[in-house]
Amino acid sequence: MDKLIKILHILSHFVEHTEEHAQEFLELAKRAEEEEESKALAEAIREASKKLKEAIEILKPYLKSVNHKIEDTHNST
Repeated sequence: MDKLIKILHILSHFVEHTEEHAQEFLELAKRAEEEEESKALAEAIREASKKLKEAIEILKPYLKSVNHKIEDTHNST
């Protein structure tokens, strides 16, 4: 169970910071788009942000499921 808790902690940390970075990417894309030559870069940044958000959505249900299992284990002891 300790390994599972460590994994949950690492994944939670990843999700939290990835959400922040995805938002920062969108802000960078806006700044890049202001430069005419950087429109392709802005689009690449937006795509990266989208991929980060997709990764978060994949992990969130798993994190909730594991968290419930850990809570159930603690409540039964």
